[in-house]
Amino acid sequence: MPALASAGQGAAGPSRVMHRPLRHMAELASESMRVAVDALDKGDAGVAHEVARLDREIDQEFQSALRQLMTVAMERTRLLKAVFDTVFALKSLERIGDHAKNVAEHVVFLVSGTDIRHAGAAGRDAAARETQH
Repeated sequence: MPALASAGQGAAGPSRVMHRPLRHMAELASESMRVAVDALDKGDAGVAHEVARLDREIDQEFQSALRQLMTVAMERTRLLKAVFDTVFALKSLERIGDHAKNVAEHVVFLVSGTDIRHAGAAGRDAAARETQH
């Protein structure tokens, strides 16, 4: 992965700065997909709702990482290619979280008949309470 290859560019390189956020996002994305597949396997809408929480955490981590990368990009313009490579890696991990959320939303629909895809946070919370009863 080019983003990780830039780690050899010194302590201020984007991958060195972003190692923890990249790893944390990878762990969250992996957990999110695991929970979504588990919810599908069990047909459990309650478990599926956990994926939405994980997706929000991934999105927050992504936004935080972008802010950090902007700082690196402004301070070290010679690292722009590495910054862009790192952004693409982060975005790919963020998309994994989105795909896991899509799977979980389909699980909720299959189990309860409730379409929560466009319900917003309040609608998802209400659907989660409904499926727990």
